[in-house]
Amino acid sequence: MFLNRGTVIQGEEAIILSDFSTDAKDQVLTISFNETSTLDYENKDVKHKLLYKITGEGDYDTVLFKMNGKDIPIDSVIVKDYK
Repeated sequence: MFLNRGTVIQGEEAIILSDFSTDAKDQVLTISFNETSTLDYENKDVKHKLLYKITGEGDYDTVLFKMNGKDIPIDSVIVKDYK
């Protein structure tokens, strides 16, 4: 599974993901992260914090996302077995 934040459009703020973590209990996987933004395109940290690969074992009935401590809906889910 990948957590991906869109690309930067010139003139718009760049999104930075940080403090990424996962927690699995019973059949629920919770993915937590913080999101901030910047107009400083030269910031070296921006280029490396847009995509996270989530690996692990287990089957989950529910995947929850928490951004900045709050539950959020997700735009899309693509499921593919890479085994």
